[in-house]
Amino acid sequence: MTVNRIEQAAVEFANFLGGRGLIYEPHVQADLLASILGSQFVLFAGPSGTGKSTAAAALAEFFSPADRRSTLRVERTWESPSDVTGAFSSFADYFVKKPGLDSLMAIRRHAGGTAESSTARTPIIVVEEANLSPIEGYLNPIVHGLSSPAVETIPWPLHSVSAGARLSGDTAASAEVPPILDLGPWVRVLGTINVDHTAIAPARKVSGRACVVLLEPMENPSSEDGISALWEGTTGAGAPAPTSSHAILHDPRTALGAIRNTVQMSQLAATLDGVVAELRDAVGTNPVSKRDEQRCLLFMAFFNEVAAYVPGLDLPPADRSRVAAENALLHFVLPGLAPEDFARTIEHFFNPGVPSLLRTRCSRLGSSDADTALGYSIDFWAALS
Repeated sequence: MTVNRIEQAAVEFANFLGGRGLIYEPHVQADLLASILGSQFVLFAGPSGTGKSTAAAALAEFFSPADRRSTLRVERTWESPSDVTGAFSSFADYFVKKPGLDSLMAIRRHAGGTAESSTARTPIIVVEEANLSPIEGYLNPIVHGLSSPAVETIPWPLHSVSAGARLSGDTAASAEVPPILDLGPWVRVLGTINVDHTAIAPARKVSGRACVVLLEPMENPSSEDGISALWEGTTGAGAPAPTSSHAILHDPRTALGAIRNTVQMSQLAATLDGVVAELRDAVGTNPVSKRDEQRCLLFMAFFNEVAAYVPGLDLPPADRSRVAAENALLHFVLPGLAPEDFARTIEHFFNPGVPSLLRTRCSRLGSSDADTALGYSIDFWAALS
C-alpha cells in the first residue's frame, strides 16, 4: 500500500462525507477507515439513531462500486444460512430461494476475473440489524470463514446436488444455482448492532472475529451542517464516490506487510505490547489471544497511515501508535472480556492519557454509577445498553 493512495483516500473520504451532509469528527473518520481497511468483518454497535446504518452504507458506497455491494436485512426468525439464501427441495427437485440469494449471487466472485474487471474488486455486504437473530447461526459461513484475520475467498455452501440445482419455474441455464458461492476477493462484511435492553448481544465467537466499532452521539453536533442528510442520505446529491478508492480495499494485511522487518514494525509491536501489559496488570492475566494481537496490529498499521492524512485530525506522530493500540483494544479485546475484567479495564483506562476512543469510552463509564447501581459487574455489551 503506497502512502499517497492512503492520503488520497483519507482526503476523498472526508470530501465524500461532506458532500452528503454526513458529519464525523476527524478521529472517527480515521478510525472508520482503519477498521474497514484492516478488518474484513466490522460490527457497528450503539443505540438507535447514532448512525450505524449510515456509517456502513457510506463506507460501502465509498469503497465499492454499485455492482459489488449488497444489503441483507435480517429477520428475527433466521437460524441458519438457508434462511438467508434458501435451500434445495429434494421433494420438488428445485432450489427454493430466499431474498438473500440474489444479493449474494450478484457479488460472487466469477472464475477468471481479471484485476481490472468488476468481479475482481472487493465486494461489501451490509447486514442491517445483524443481532435480530444469532449471527453465528445465519452467518455461519462468514463467522467460520473469517476465523483467520485475512481470507481471500469465503465459500458459502448452497446445496450438494452434483448435477446442479435450478430455481423454481426457471429453465434457463443462467437460473442454475451453484453448489457453493465464492465470496471475494477479500470480502468485507459490515453489520449493524442495535444496542438496547431487548437486543441479543453477539456471541463471543462473533466478537472474536469482528472489529467492533462503537458509535455514540457526537459531543458537539451541528444541526445546520447535518440537516441535508435528512433528505440526501448516503446516496443523494453531493460528491460522487471516487473510483480511485475502490482499488485500495483488498488484503487487510497490506499495510502491515509493507513494514515487515523494519524499525517501524518493531515500534508498532512494542507499543501494542506496552498497552497489552497495562491491560494484563489491570486484570491480572493476559486476555489478548494471538489472533486478537494479529487483528490489532493490522488495524494499527492502517490507522498510523490514515491518521496522517485525515483532514482536521491533529494527532502528533509520536502519539499515533499509542492511540492506534488503545483503539484496537476497544475494537478487538473489550467486546470479549468477562464482566470482572471489563470493569478493571474501565478503571485503568479511566486515568488521563493521550486522548483515544478507548479512554473516551472508559471515562464515560468510569464516571457513571452503572456497576454499583446494579450491584454486579457488567460486560461491554451490557454497558452499551
